[in-house]
Amino acid sequence: METALNKIEQKVNPRVCAEKLEKYFKAQKHAIIAYSGGVDSALLAYAAHRALGDNMMAVLAEELR
Repeated sequence: METALNKIEQKVNPRVCAEKLEKYFKAQKHAIIAYSGGVDSALLAYAAHRALGDNMMAVLAEELR
């Protein structure tokens, strides 16, 4: 029997979260990730690349002044 604590642990378990993220990207045909240089966008780019290979692109934009 699954307890409420087990359900919470599954939601915050990094492995479970990574598997869900990769599963999401595998359901896509292509992806463009707006890469800011931070940890969050780097994780998204990594997960998208693992799932889609060359069918994803991470882009970094520079503000023009």
